[in-house]
Amino acid sequence: MAGMIAETFAAPDRDSNAQIVWFWFTPFATLVEQAKGAIKSTFVGLRVRDLQGDRKTRGTKSGDVYVTTWASVAASNAATRKVRSGGEFVLSLDDLIDELRADGFRIGAVVDEAHHGFATAKEAVRF
Repeated sequence: MAGMIAETFAAPDRDSNAQIVWFWFTPFATLVEQAKGAIKSTFVGLRVRDLQGDRKTRGTKSGDVYVTTWASVAASNAATRKVRSGGEFVLSLDDLIDELRADGFRIGAVVDEAHHGFATAKEAVRF
Protein backbone atom coordinates (compact mmCIF):
# COMPACT_ATOMS: atom_id res chain seq x y z
CA MET A 1 0.00 0.00 0.00
CA ALA A 2 2.82 2.42 0.86
CA GLY A 3 4.44 1.77 -2.51
CA MET A 4 1.21 2.55 -4.34
CA ILE A 5 0.88 5.82 -2.44
CA ALA A 6 4.52 6.78 -3.08
CA GLU A 7 4.20 5.96 -6.76
CA THR A 8 0.97 7.95 -7.11
CA PHE A 9 2.34 11.06 -5.41
CA ALA A 10 5.56 10.92 -7.44
CA ALA A 11 3.80 10.52 -10.80
CA PRO A 12 4.73 13.31 -13.22
CA ASP A 13 1.16 13.74 -14.47
CA ARG A 14 -0.24 14.81 -11.11
CA ASP A 15 -1.92 18.22 -11.06
CA SER A 16 0.49 19.60 -8.46
CA ASN A 17 3.59 18.88 -10.57
CA ALA A 18 5.37 18.20 -7.30
CA GLN A 19 8.53 16.18 -7.59
CA ILE A 20 9.08 13.85 -4.67
CA VAL A 21 12.08 11.84 -3.50
CA TRP A 22 11.22 9.13 -1.00
CA PHE A 23 13.12 7.78 2.00
CA TRP A 24 11.84 4.33 2.96
CA PHE A 25 12.86 3.28 6.46
CA THR A 26 12.71 -0.30 7.74
CA PRO A 27 13.34 -1.46 11.32
CA PHE A 28 15.80 -4.23 10.43
CA ALA A 29 18.66 -4.53 7.94
CA THR A 30 17.22 -7.81 6.68
CA LEU A 31 14.13 -5.96 5.45
CA VAL A 32 16.09 -3.42 3.38
CA GLU A 33 16.81 -5.83 0.52
CA GLN A 34 13.29 -7.25 0.75
CA ALA A 35 11.79 -3.75 0.42
CA LYS A 36 14.14 -2.85 -2.46
CA GLY A 37 13.16 -6.02 -4.32
CA ALA A 38 9.45 -5.43 -3.81
CA ILE A 39 9.72 -1.83 -4.99
CA LYS A 40 11.74 -2.78 -8.08
CA SER A 41 9.44 -5.63 -9.09
CA THR A 42 6.11 -3.96 -8.37
CA PHE A 43 6.29 -0.21 -8.95
CA VAL A 44 7.45 1.04 -12.34
CA GLY A 45 7.04 4.65 -11.20
CA LEU A 46 9.60 4.26 -8.41
CA ARG A 47 13.37 3.91 -8.84
CA VAL A 48 15.51 2.50 -6.04
CA ARG A 49 18.69 4.45 -5.35
CA ASP A 50 21.64 3.41 -3.19
CA LEU A 51 21.91 5.55 -0.07
CA GLN A 52 25.46 4.37 0.64
CA GLY A 53 27.06 5.47 -2.63
CA ASP A 54 24.51 7.43 -4.64
CA ARG A 55 24.00 10.54 -2.55
CA LYS A 56 24.02 13.14 -5.30
CA THR A 57 21.29 15.24 -6.80
CA ARG A 58 22.41 14.96 -10.41
CA GLY A 59 20.02 12.72 -12.32
CA THR A 60 17.42 12.67 -9.55
CA LYS A 61 13.84 12.11 -10.69
CA SER A 62 10.51 12.21 -8.96
CA GLY A 63 9.88 8.75 -7.61
CA ASP A 64 13.45 8.00 -6.59
CA VAL A 65 13.50 5.95 -3.39
CA TYR A 66 16.30 5.46 -0.87
CA VAL A 67 15.72 2.40 1.32
CA THR A 68 17.54 1.99 4.62
CA THR A 69 16.96 1.26 8.29
CA TRP A 70 15.89 4.09 10.54
CA ALA A 71 18.83 3.24 12.83
CA SER A 72 21.29 4.00 10.02
CA VAL A 73 20.19 7.63 9.93
CA ALA A 74 19.00 8.27 13.45
CA ALA A 75 21.23 6.28 15.79
CA SER A 76 22.63 8.15 18.77
CA ASN A 77 26.04 6.63 18.04
CA ALA A 78 27.73 8.63 15.25
CA ALA A 79 29.73 5.60 14.09
CA THR A 80 26.55 3.74 13.16
CA ARG A 81 25.05 6.62 11.21
CA LYS A 82 27.81 7.11 8.65
CA VAL A 83 25.25 8.08 6.05
CA ARG A 84 24.91 11.41 7.86
CA SER A 85 28.58 12.18 7.07
CA GLY A 86 29.75 13.37 3.70
CA GLY A 87 32.85 12.37 1.80
CA GLU A 88 34.86 13.30 -1.24
CA PHE A 89 32.35 11.74 -3.64
CA VAL A 90 29.06 11.74 -1.71
CA LEU A 91 27.02 14.27 0.18
CA SER A 92 25.94 13.72 3.75
CA LEU A 93 22.28 12.74 4.00
CA ASP A 94 21.50 16.13 5.54
CA ASP A 95 23.21 17.96 2.65
CA LEU A 96 21.51 15.71 0.10
CA ILE A 97 18.10 16.57 1.52
CA ASP A 98 18.96 20.29 1.56
CA GLU A 99 20.10 20.18 -2.09
CA LEU A 100 17.07 18.18 -3.19
CA ARG A 101 14.80 20.77 -1.58
CA ALA A 102 16.77 23.59 -3.22
CA ASP A 103 16.25 21.83 -6.57
CA GLY A 104 12.48 21.86 -5.98
CA PHE A 105 11.97 18.32 -4.71
CA ARG A 106 9.68 17.48 -1.84
CA ILE A 107 10.84 14.84 0.61
CA GLY A 108 8.55 11.92 1.41
CA ALA A 109 9.10 9.32 4.11
CA VAL A 110 7.74 5.83 4.53
CA VAL A 111 8.30 4.23 7.94
CA ASP A 112 7.79 0.56 7.16
CA GLU A 113 6.92 -1.78 10.02
CA ALA A 114 6.70 1.17 12.43
CA HIS A 115 5.04 -1.05 15.02
CA HIS A 116 8.49 -2.59 15.63
CA GLY A 117 9.54 -0.02 18.19
CA PHE A 118 9.61 3.14 16.10
CA ALA A 119 7.65 5.14 18.67
CA THR A 120 10.19 4.26 21.36
CA ALA A 121 13.22 4.88 19.13
CA LYS A 122 13.86 8.44 20.32
CA GLU A 123 16.60 9.24 17.80
CA ALA A 124 14.49 7.97 14.91
CA VAL A 125 11.49 10.01 15.99
CA ARG A 126 13.70 13.12 16.30
CA PHE A 127 15.15 12.52 12.82
